[in-house]
Amino acid sequence: FRQLPVLKFRCHSSNHIMKPCLPRQRRRTGLVMTTAKGITCAALLGCIRPRATNEGFKIELDFSMDDAHAALLDAFAFTGMQPARGKHGSVIMKSRPRSLVAACNQASAVSSSNAGVAVTERADGVPNAETPSLTYFGINSFALNIGAKRLLIDPLLVGDLVFFGQEWAFKGKRSAAAEAAAAKLQPEEVAQKYDAIVLTQGLDDHSHRPTLTRIRRQVPIIASPTAALVVKDLGFESVTVLRPGESSKLGPHLRITAVPGSVVGPPWQDPENGYVFADERPGGLSLGAEPHGNFLGPALGTSFKRLPKPPPVRVDALLLPLAAQRLNGYQLVNGAQEAAATLEALDPVPRFIIPLRNGEIKAEGILAVGMSDKGSAADLLGIIKQRPKLQNVKLLDLQPGDTIKLEGR
Repeated sequence: FRQLPVLKFRCHSSNHIMKPCLPRQRRRTGLVMTTAKGITCAALLGCIRPRATNEGFKIELDFSMDDAHAALLDAFAFTGMQPARGKHGSVIMKSRPRSLVAACNQASAVSSSNAGVAVTERADGVPNAETPSLTYFGINSFALNIGAKRLLIDPLLVGDLVFFGQEWAFKGKRSAAAEAAAAKLQPEEVAQKYDAIVLTQGLDDHSHRPTLTRIRRQVPIIASPTAALVVKDLGFESVTVLRPGESSKLGPHLRITAVPGSVVGPPWQDPENGYVFADERPGGLSLGAEPHGNFLGPALGTSFKRLPKPPPVRVDALLLPLAAQRLNGYQLVNGAQEAAATLEALDPVPRFIIPLRNGEIKAEGILAVGMSDKGSAADLLGIIKQRPKLQNVKLLDLQPGDTIKLEGR
């Protein structure tokens, strides 16, 4: 159904709107619309299998025609649920000059209030991009819907954060908000809900073994070289290794590019990965992320192989930490000052900055004694006000459990 031409489709289900008289057996329902220019679009609204004859539904369609031929639809037939307006159901139509006609992209049109995904289509048949969304689970973990794909990045969904299995050295407990957000997604559900997992680093706060152990091994993994060693050791069957500068397509629309990130070992070692997730369809957005704040590459002096420089790809939104974290005076994670410098270095300047709250953790152990953090979203806002080049940057202050949408250009 995702291949059908779609302009806009919104579906809402409610037992209090309408009571369609539908048979109990499986039934296919079609939708046909004809424009004033005689262009016809036909699509299946899905295989409807109501649980009872009083299952309610409401379908809203938002469609229009090209600016040069704006007119009302001269024919509309809603087959399988006749009449279109009446006791069997409700079809609400809106028209505005833009493109052609609407159908659906889901087979479960009456079963879920989230059944439709808005997509536009050009005259040449290439679909435009839908609005990407991001859900934050705390620390470095987030979900990203972009390019018609669902990604889970650096999942830490269960248990505590322990480095190298040594609780005496470091044991971190997530905030209550992060635990509550992650509790809504069980590792066993990942294979069903996501198309791939993306891992930035091989350390435990990115490649979290207690979480990964409970995920089905058939889930595709896109990983840095060190993270790939972790998941291969756990038996994952499909692992794509991306080194800084390499990219891979996931489906026809989404390109994932690895950019040089932070060095977490000796300076002769290749840096870990940041990523740019780009929807290559017309109007598509791109999101960049690097969990230590080194989106321009490793900090000066930490790598023998690479110098800091902007990646050669456009970034519309940037996900970075805003609270600098230090261990006995050595800066492990960058903060607001470095985030502002990164925004200024990118051309064009990203429209959105999203804080990664990976320092919000209650830590204990020998290493925790020397840990300190400084900086916040408020600090970045203060910096933005003082720098003319950043005046159009919008801060999307994301808390664990929140979901945001990135509006188009």
